Amino acid sequence: MIFKNNLSNALVDYKYLLNRKYPYKPSLDLVAQRYNLTKPEKALLYRCVHDEETASLIRKKLVMENSVRNSLLIIDGFNVIITIGSALECYQVFL
Repeated sequence: MIFKNNLSNALVDYKYLLNRKYPYKPSLDLVAQRYNLTKPEKALLYRCVHDEETASLIRKKLVMENSVRNSLLIIDGFNVIITIGSALECYQVFL
């Protein structure tokens, strides 16, 4: 998928609004209109850009391979299958 150059500007503006506690939906709509974003570009921002507080909480959930080595891991197979299936059918997948 090829994104327009102004997507990076839209990302900066969207994150700016989120960090100042503006609501997600109106902020996204405002930025999408301002930069004339396509549906896939808008979906990318919605799914992948968060305010700093939320991003920090997400980063805290990440684990390194060596910290779980020799441990029992339980993986949500349904979501993995859906994601792989979407990728195989050439749908957009944001990881």
